[in-house]
Order: sequence, then structure tokens, then C-alpha cells
Amino acid sequence: MCTRRNAFGFTLWVLTWLTGVAYAGAQDLQLSVYATTGSVHTLATNEESRTRALELLGNLRVNKVYLETYRGGDVVPLQQLVFLRDFFSQHGFEVVGGIATVPGGNVGVAADRGLTWFNFQNPKTREDLARIIRAAAPLFDTFIVDDFLCTSDESVESNRARGARSWPDYRRDLMVSIAKDTIIRPAREANPSISVIIKFPQWYDLFQRYGYDVERMPQLFDHVWVGVETRGARTQRFGFQQPYQAFVNYRWMSENAPRNIGAAWFDHGDCGPGEFIDQAWEAALAGAPELVFFCYADVEKGHPDHARVPQEYDRLNSLFHAVRQTPAGGIPAYKPKHSDGHPYLLDFIGMLGVPLVPVSAFPVHATRVFLPEQAAADLDIGRKLADASSLETLVMTTGFLSSIQDQGALARQAGLQPLANALPVETRTILVDGQPTELATPLRLYANVTADKANARLQAIVDGKPTPFLTEYSTGDRHYVVLNTYSYTEADFKAAHEWLLSPCPLGLIDLPQPWVDVLRAALSGARTAHYPDGAQLSAPARICFQPVGTGWFLQNYNETEVTAALKLTTPAALRDGFTGERLTPPASTHTFTLMPHARLWLRP
Repeated sequence: MCTRRNAFGFTLWVLTWLTGVAYAGAQDLQLSVYATTGSVHTLATNEESRTRALELLGNLRVNKVYLETYRGGDVVPLQQLVFLRDFFSQHGFEVVGGIATVPGGNVGVAADRGLTWFNFQNPKTREDLARIIRAAAPLFDTFIVDDFLCTSDESVESNRARGARSWPDYRRDLMVSIAKDTIIRPAREANPSISVIIKFPQWYDLFQRYGYDVERMPQLFDHVWVGVETRGARTQRFGFQQPYQAFVNYRWMSENAPRNIGAAWFDHGDCGPGEFIDQAWEAALAGAPELVFFCYADVEKGHPDHARVPQEYDRLNSLFHAVRQTPAGGIPAYKPKHSDGHPYLLDFIGMLGVPLVPVSAFPVHATRVFLPEQAAADLDIGRKLADASSLETLVMTTGFLSSIQDQGALARQAGLQPLANALPVETRTILVDGQPTELATPLRLYANVTADKANARLQAIVDGKPTPFLTEYSTGDRHYVVLNTYSYTEADFKAAHEWLLSPCPLGLIDLPQPWVDVLRAALSGARTAHYPDGAQLSAPARICFQPVGTGWFLQNYNETEVTAALKLTTPAALRDGFTGERLTPPASTHTFTLMPHARLWLRP
């Protein structure tokens, strides 16, 4: 028997009264928690744990629980699942089933290399997973597959099945077939009315390598959830991922799954104070209607940000409603489906206060577009650029310029000498107001970039010589901006023994404010339609800046308080976007102080 979400009844009313929680309606931002198999066992067999769960989830305003049925060889007995499903349902929670498709025990066959993933080519893997899903599916209306629907296996049987295809092409074909035949079909055979969700991971720039297909999979599954687990931005453990990645990943997946995009999922791992709640803000800014906390075991352990969840819920909900009406704006950043390139550069650019909005189809009507190396995967990009009559400003990275077929012609249009062979280098020395300045973290760029007609706005010192880092050039009706930088190479991942996440820090977000202000203005197009009323931001790095409706949303990801100035072409008073309170009298320049991990929503 399937258990559907119950109306909030007497039991939940009592819980709400006891905890002081005013639960959100279905139209509001929903908060959920995912319980892994270990927690499911404990909750199903221990009454004290269940009582504590009601208190903890009530305090967090959670009204939806995901119960995992399998992970790493651990299969939860069906009677435990039924008992716990009914328990939470009777207390007013929506209940969803879940599975983490990772090997363990006698279940399936592990991949022969890489991370703890399955060899999905092996029949035993398929048979074991199908059996587990077929048994659990009748218990739930909705069922989610956690982010392990991928493989790195290169065994003899996988290589034989691959044939003449590349590993990425083979793996995408393989995992699409697994989704259809091993996940969805057994689930629907056992429960024809079940809704099946796929959760895409956070590592969006590497999906194509290990089997995630952003084109076909969203069409197969009923819903798409997105991992936005940015966690600690300054630590190796979870890969120096920047908070802006949460916005980039969710918005890019919204482009690929506009029909069925849903919740954003994030966790506690490696999160210091402020970093757990940061993920919630970026997800709400991106438009996610539901936030899934991973996992219940970490909820039990506690985190300093847990108290901020109910405190900041109303503000989060206000932002969510605003962006559902008018999505956060910015400059289209073209990343085609299945495109490879220097990963995660968009995340770091966003940390400079450049409001990039990723798109998976070329934005034919845009007046400004940002082209990272991934855009070169579109083999028709030259014609599209030539035909884009509305395009006034073309912002390109040198990675893109060096990867397209006729890079010489486009380089000359941008006022540069053609890039013969891109030569990546690192330097710690940059020129600030003509004076050499040393950086704490090396800056990455290409040494063999030479400005011909272009103006080198920013320069670094490579082998004792100035090398352009940012150039601008106008010709005819088009303005060209070239950013001479890159993020990561395969060598970086191997050196860090990292497969998926950012392997090392980048000096890009440690640049001094004079450079950041120049970069932000050049890439964003200061005083253009990208900023309502011609606003221009002056602030250090790690300040994210997003147009929202008629206003602007600022977030401080520094560990210290910072001062930011917002300059307007037309003098105006500013008010708080959350409260409506007037913050400043009419002026052309407004200065604000932001505390660490704080945000400010300004409206004229």
C-alpha cells in the first residue's frame, strides 16, 4: 500500500504547538531531511530516537523525510521501512523512499578503479539493484536515486562493451540504459503509480565523463533534484568548491530539465559556521522549491547553523518567492550539454561579483555573453556568433579562444595576436597601478597571449615581462573582452588524488580589490541593462552580486566584514528587500557593511 502525504492533523498540531513552529504551506519553500540506512535502522527500532527526531525536525521546520532503503550493501528490512514510513506519515510528514546505488557486501560488483561506484556493465549489479528497487517501490509514492548513478569502471567487460565509443559516450549510453531498465522499469512494474527522482550531483562540469546524461536522463525520470553541496570553500576535504557553484549548478540543470526540476540537496560535511546555511541561500536564489538536508545523522550531531534555519526561514522564503516570479538575472554563460573544459571556472568568476547565469543553449537574443572553454564544444559556435545580431559584447576566456576551430580569426577580431599553442603558466606577481604586487595564491593564465590592437586593462608578470590578463577592444558594433585565465587541468586532479571536485585553490578570488573592480566592470558591463538602473558594484572578491527583480542581492563569503559600494546612474533611496524598511536617503553612491556569511537585498 502506498502512503501519500497526510493533511496536518492533530498530532502535527500538537508538535507545532510544543515546538513553536509554524509549518510552511505547499506553496512555500519546503524543508526536508534524508535519512541514510544507518539512521533508518535506529529510528525504526528505538522509540527514544523517534521522539528525538520529532523534536529535531520540528525545530528545523522540516515536514518531509526521505527514508533510504539501500546503501553500500546494507538493505533495510521491509518491515522497518513500513513501520517508519507509517510513523512519520502519522505525524504529518511526507515520506519518500530513496536508494544510494553504491557497492558493498554481496550486492553487485564494484568498479575496478576510481571512487566507490558500481561496475554497471556486470549483470550481477543490474540484477541485485533491480531486485532491491522492485521490493521497496510498493512502499512509497515517490522514490529518489542518490548521486551515484555513474561509473568509472574500465574492466575487460566494460571495455568490450564500449567498442569504438569514447569512455564518456559509452558511459552515458550505459547509464541511460541502467536508468531505464534497472531503476525505472522495475520500480513501475512493482508500483505503476510511483514517481521516480534522479538526483544529479554537484560536479556538473564532469557529468559527461562518468555517465550522467543531462539531455536524456531528465526525460526518463519524473523529477530532477540537484546537489548543491558546496561545503568548505577553503579546505581540501570537499574540494575548494565555491558557494556560487550551488547557484551555477542548479540554474544550469534548470536549463536542462525545465519541465521537472525540483529540490536542491546539500549537506553538513566540512561546513564551518555559516557555510551550511550558505548553501540554502544560493539554492533559494537559484529558485529551488525544496531544500533537502543531508543527512539525518548530521542533524542529530548538530551544527551551529541549525539555529539559523528557523531564524532565517522567512527571509529565505521571501527570496524564493521573488525569484520564482522573476529569476535572478545576469550575463548568460554558455555551457553546452556534455561539454568539457577547464572545470568550475564559472563558480570562481561568480565569486568576483560577476552575475553569471549558465545556459545550455546559445543565447541568440542576448546583448552580452560569456564564453568559457566549454562553449567550444559547440562546433557551430562561429556561425552563431556571426549571426547574433543583438550581441554587443563578447566576453571570452583564452581557453575558449584556443579551443575553437578558427581561433585565429576570432583572436584578431578581439585585438589579439592568434594563439598558436596555449601555454599555461602560474605567477604570483601582478601589476596594480603600475606597481608589482605579490599574491598569496598563484594566478593562472596563458603566457603566449599578446595584445595587438586590444587594450591590456590588467597585466601579470610572467618571466619578468608583462602579460595581458584582461583585454578590451571595440570594432564595428561589437565590443570584445578577453579574460586570460583557466582553472584546472588533469594534472591538478591527479596530483591531489581528486576525481570530481576542485583539486586546489585558485588565485583568481584572492585578487586585490582594484583588480576585482576592473574585472567586474569589464565582464559584467557596468552601467548596462544587466544591472537595473545602471548599478555598479565596488567591493572585494568573494562578494556575490545578483540582480533580483528591480534590486540587487549581495552575499559576503569572506571570513571578515567588508565594505561594498553601490553606484547608481540615477540617485535613488534604497530599502531592505526583505522588510521594506528604508535604508538610505536618495543618493548616487550607497555604502554598506556586510558581516561574514551575511547577505543584503537592496531595492530602489
